[in-house]
Parts: sequence; C-alpha cells; structure tokens
Amino acid sequence: MNEHERKAIAFHEAGHAVVGLFSPHSDKVQKITIIPRGYTGGHVLMTPEDDRFLLTKKELEARIVGYLAGRTSEEIFFDDISTGAQNDIEVATRIARMMVTELGMSSLGPIQYEKDTGSVFLGRDYTSSQKNFSTEIAFEIDKEIRKIIDSAHKEARRILEAHRDDVVLIANTLLENETITAEEIETLLTERKLPSKRVKVKTPAAEETPIVVEAPIDAEVVTPVKVKKTKTTEKK
Repeated sequence: MNEHERKAIAFHEAGHAVVGLFSPHSDKVQKITIIPRGYTGGHVLMTPEDDRFLLTKKELEARIVGYLAGRTSEEIFFDDISTGAQNDIEVATRIARMMVTELGMSSLGPIQYEKDTGSVFLGRDYTSSQKNFSTEIAFEIDKEIRKIIDSAHKEARRILEAHRDDVVLIANTLLENETITAEEIETLLTERKLPSKRVKVKTPAAEETPIVVEAPIDAEVVTPVKVKKTKTTEKK
C-alpha cells in the first residue's frame, strides 16, 4: 500500500483503539496492528474482561461506538472518509437494528418486530428474518436505528476530540512499529513513548480473533459478534 493509505489505516485503527481505551463499557484493547491480513489493512484486538452470557444495552451501544470510531477518526484527521469503514458501518447497523426489532432496546418498547430464523450472530444476513410489522412501523424502526447510529457517531467524535493527542501518538507509533501490544499501549499512554528495547510478545491463538478490524480498501466481517456468550470477537 502507498504511504497515504498506510497513514489512513494507522489513524483509522488508532481511532478504534482510543475509543476502546476510553469508553467505559468497551472491551479491553489487547493489540493494535497495521499489518495487512487478508482484505483488512489492520485491526484492533479487543476481548471482554470476563466470559459473558449476557450483553447490556450500554455494552451494545459501546460496540456500535467502537465500530464507528475508525471512520470518525478519518473525518477528524483527514477531513475525508474512505471505503475502509464499509464493514464497520454494516455491522454497526445490524447491531442497532437488532436492538430495535428483536431486543426491545429502543423507545418503541419491548416488542419483537423481527424474528431471526437463522444464525444467532449479530453479523447475520437479515433476509432470513421474519418481519411482523406495517409500513408505518417500518418507518419508526428506521428512525430508531438512525437515532442509535447518530448518537454513537457523536459519542465516537466526542471521545476522539477529547483524546486527539492520544490518537496521534498511537497512529505515529503504529507507522513506526506496525504493532503495539496491551502492555506497550499502557506504557505509551503514560510515558508518551515506547521503551527503547521492545520485547516481542506472541499473541495466544485464542486472541487471534479481534473485536475491531479495519480495512481501508475493502472490508468484510471476519468474525461476527455473538449476542449471547462471547469470549473474543472482532470489529472491523
């Protein structure tokens, strides 16, 4: 990739990471990298603090904020957006739609308007859902989904604007080192630089599924987020 794309990826991933680091209901950031993998230009590995069976409304909203953080970072630092957020937007929209139509997590109340007939994953194909609502309700559903997405977008921008220096620091460090581990992130935010002698830490196989994954060229869902029990997930 050319230097501009590499820089765009670095700020994109740094945006995901900073929102993950400073959002109170987000999963823990374990690793950030701008080394391409498949169709992705880089990713941020995030894992829950504990094994989970349930996810709260605030935690789902935090995941949507996290998915939108890469695009928002591009808006702030480049005054432009790329195709790299395609998968982020897709998954964020699917989570928001599920919150409204299946989980009763909107002002429409605890009513199930759609029933999934396929996979239990958030990244599923919604053509497999049974829809039980009128045209008027469809309009209200669209408004509620937009409300969730717009609120998450504003929250992502608020966090990134409040931590601009951290985004720049992480992005520049990624451009120099390509990968940063959890321990190095902590040192970086405290000392504002990495140790002169870095120790390479091999990521356990169980952590090889990131929660935030990016690809400024073309994106796809690498691993969808489970509604129920989640151990490691991947954002794009």
